[in-house]
Amino acid sequence: MHDFAALLALLLAASLSACAAKQSVAPAPAMSVAPEPGMSGGEQRALEAAVEFTPTAIHGAFHNNTESDLEIRTSVRIVGDDWKDAVPPIAGPIVPVRAGASSSPWSIALPPLRDGYHEIMLQTVPTHGGPVEADVNGYFRVERGVTTVIDFGEWYNATGGSPIAPSP
Repeated sequence: MHDFAALLALLLAASLSACAAKQSVAPAPAMSVAPEPGMSGGEQRALEAAVEFTPTAIHGAFHNNTESDLEIRTSVRIVGDDWKDAVPPIAGPIVPVRAGASSSPWSIALPPLRDGYHEIMLQTVPTHGGPVEADVNGYFRVERGVTTVIDFGEWYNATGGSPIAPSP
């Protein structure tokens, strides 16, 4: 697990430097990490995900807690505040993860989005084997073409968890 924490720190550092170079991007990335076994009150998850949403990409790594090698197919769905797909679904990489080990870092580029609020859904499915998943959601606000990563609370307060009418 120590290697996974080091990998997570590298991902964050790389993303912060990439964000600093973009002019049309708000600088504050958000990190979402699968809970530790003690945090969720349950058993350790078979597949853990360390995922960072930035305005231009999703960066991540997986840790496989099973006794079998896995290949995880990743994809992204972006839903606007009208509950329609903002862009066609995006196929991500197939990420190999050895048993008891962490994957190499991976990234999925995100397209520019129209103004409004967006839910970004990272979907994960093994290419073979049992039902192992580590789906993660992120949230964006786009104003005048500038994308800002926001938390669920801000997204929910703005959308009420349902479609909203655009501001005049």
